[in-house]
Amino acid sequence: MLWRRMCLELAEMRPGLVYMTLSLSKGGGLALTTFGDATPGGQAATTVGRVPKKKHGPSKPSSRRSGHPARRSSPQQAGDDWNLLDEAEAALSTDHPLPMLQLSSALLDLLRVGDDDPFDGPISPESVPLTELLSTFTASEEPAAAALAWTMAHMSGDDLVRTRVVRDLGARSFLLPSWMHQLTKIEIVAAEQVTDTVRDGNNVVVHVRLDGHDLTAVTFIDFNLGVIVKDNFLSDRTLEDFNEIWQEHADTRHTALEALSPADARARIDHALEAGAKTLAPIESEDWPATRPLLEWILWQMPEGGTGFARPEWSEEDREGLADRFLASPYGATLDQPDDRSIVGNLIWYRTDYGYGDPLRWSPTAIEILMLDWYPRKIMAGQRYMRRMPIVLRDFVRFVHNEIDLDEELTAEALDGIEAFEYEYREAISKPLDLPLQPALL
Repeated sequence: MLWRRMCLELAEMRPGLVYMTLSLSKGGGLALTTFGDATPGGQAATTVGRVPKKKHGPSKPSSRRSGHPARRSSPQQAGDDWNLLDEAEAALSTDHPLPMLQLSSALLDLLRVGDDDPFDGPISPESVPLTELLSTFTASEEPAAAALAWTMAHMSGDDLVRTRVVRDLGARSFLLPSWMHQLTKIEIVAAEQVTDTVRDGNNVVVHVRLDGHDLTAVTFIDFNLGVIVKDNFLSDRTLEDFNEIWQEHADTRHTALEALSPADARARIDHALEAGAKTLAPIESEDWPATRPLLEWILWQMPEGGTGFARPEWSEEDREGLADRFLASPYGATLDQPDDRSIVGNLIWYRTDYGYGDPLRWSPTAIEILMLDWYPRKIMAGQRYMRRMPIVLRDFVRFVHNEIDLDEELTAEALDGIEAFEYEYREAISKPLDLPLQPALL
């Protein structure tokens, strides 16, 4: 993402002051280095912390109905001379809080402790100290540094950190923009969700106001990877603007926009954040997880007590009944091989126990994960059994989509997906099991 490609450098703030640089190390981590009068000649440096760079998790392509209906083009990559305080000054000079909130959020995410990939090796006992960094900001005479310290402290969720920054800035805080004094008093305006017919994922939309400024967060929660946050986009537009853009660009035949209580929106995003924190390889995008602290700051101020996602419940009797109906139907009439019923059971197992939990809905993305990851990794059987699966899958998809009267176009997309991935599937099952583990599908 943008913030992980940048070299974050703090320029020297005033003579005699110990200052720091944040930079990407050779190993891809974030190193915090201190300099000052105690450093002979100003040439040596002491690294006081490091945050290993997170690896990119597998990011399966969503269907054309999933994800955000409107996104700004990605910012250009910053050069090596990119300066943090220059960026903060530019954010401070705008007439909207969002640039400063995004910058503060990205820095807080870079300093976050506890999200390291367990396969990166042992977690270093050292980490970039947030309190020390904020102390450097508050010691500066630069207005941008003070604004950055204030915003980061209030978004950190740490009352002690916030209290220290407020104390250290003292009367200088009165020079900050008025919206910065309202960071703990945002107005929750409304929430919505965009649902997907084939249950690839939902977009949860939250509209808030900060000192009269509109902020809209669109959080994409991916069901196929385990009901986790896959992306989060923030805009300075209103909810009405979002709805207008959605109506213009979304596939409204197979998606629906519906109202959601703020409490339910919080419960659903919280659930997806918790599930994502347990995945083996965190998901990354241009905006995620750089905007996670900003999203969490909004959630903390939303009402609690909402209802999360209602996962369909399928008992053993329900699963057996579905298999019976399929094999007794015209769609399953040609499936007379001894292994066919067992394969049907595997398909139902995959869709009921993983992802959203509905074996009656299939998308190209769900089929891709099944054929290129789940089935070759989970099912231990001979080649004849394994090669039979796509044949059974085609008939099963036709049957279940017909049973719930799903649009024929969606069925065609799913069948095209089976054809598109069958060659790779056959290659995967013909090799020893050495595929990488995918998050949330263990």
